Amino acid sequence: DSISTTYYPGGILHTIINFVNQKKEGKAYEFNNIGELITERNYFDDTLSGAQKYFYENGKLKAEEKYSAGKIDGKSTLFYKSGQIRKEQNFSQGVKQGLTTWYFNDGSVAGFCSFNNDKLKGEFVVYHNNGIIKKDAEYSNGKLLSLKEYDANGKEITSEK
Repeated sequence: DSISTTYYPGGILHTIINFVNQKKEGKAYEFNNIGELITERNYFDDTLSGAQKYFYENGKLKAEEKYSAGKIDGKSTLFYKSGQIRKEQNFSQGVKQGLTTWYFNDGSVAGFCSFNNDKLKGEFVVYHNNGIIKKDAEYSNGKLLSLKEYDANGKEITSEK
């Protein structure tokens, strides 16, 4: 059992990785070239497992994902530098599954869609900053069935079937 530590030229810490039986095990950390934490990963038996965290230079969380057996599995959340949620997406063993929602800087919903086995399914909606629908589409098995687009006042500007 050992801990591997690497450094940038000049002696600034780059990575800390725990090894058990010559395999990555537990937490691993990566730092940028000025010593700020940029990733915190978890390993089980040399494979990504559990919570994975990525950070902005200001120390705030940039993204958080969960892994199982080396594949993203569960909710993935991306954040703005302010800390506000930017996007939430669900995965099942590396495949997009279920609702995906993204947000404006102020926290209001910017759009949403759903996936079934990595393919768009159902309604796909995008909003203007003022909350009015910008794009309203319908998908089935990844194929576009219909699309309507609206200006910032809600007036329909295009329609496709």
